[in-house]
Amino acid sequence: MKNVVALVVSLSVSISGVFGHGSMADPISRSYQIFLENPQTPKSDASAAAIAAEGTQAFYDWHEVNRLTPQKNYRELIPDGQLPGVGRTKYRGLNLARTDWPATRVEPGP
Repeated sequence: MKNVVALVVSLSVSISGVFGHGSMADPISRSYQIFLENPQTPKSDASAAAIAAEGTQAFYDWHEVNRLTPQKNYRELIPDGQLPGVGRTKYRGLNLARTDWPATRVEPGP
């Protein structure tokens, strides 16, 4: 019983400090935008260019744009200019420097 109480307390404390990672739907991420447009028939030029770089499959897996590493050495894993595609070849089309990607101003905070 003591172990169960300790587990519940530790989970409730740690859950309050959890933050999201990976691709987002709101504000919309580049990969989710392409998914919503339909990777087979994209509506925007930015989406079409991203698909041309590596194909459609990556955008059916839009939620998989992440790099999970216990060492948290993201700066070593993701080269400069590859943050949108998290340094993964599959998502290299997201790294294209364009002015027509959807953008949302995000304020820092908890």
